[in-house]
Amino acid sequence: MDIASFSKIADFGIGMVIAVGFVYIVIVFAQKYTAEKPNTNTKKDDYFMQLIKNNTDAINNLTEVIHTMQLTLIQVNTKNDEILDKLRRMGKS
Repeated sequence: MDIASFSKIADFGIGMVIAVGFVYIVIVFAQKYTAEKPNTNTKKDDYFMQLIKNNTDAINNLTEVIHTMQLTLIQVNTKNDEILDKLRRMGKS
């Protein structure tokens, strides 16, 4: 082997060491910054969770009111049909 091929192998080795070192540094910094960040959104998260719960409760209550109104309308319509039926019978006799 001549000196040129040793030089190419050395250049390749140095390049690999630099690349691996760079990747290692990026990984270490990424782990450090993601591990050190405290969760600062707990108050906002609690607020939004309470807001969602309140909205869900309001929608459930509204659904119950609508259901009750529908039942009342059905009862009123049934009573009206009975009254109309009695009036028709009285008119025919």
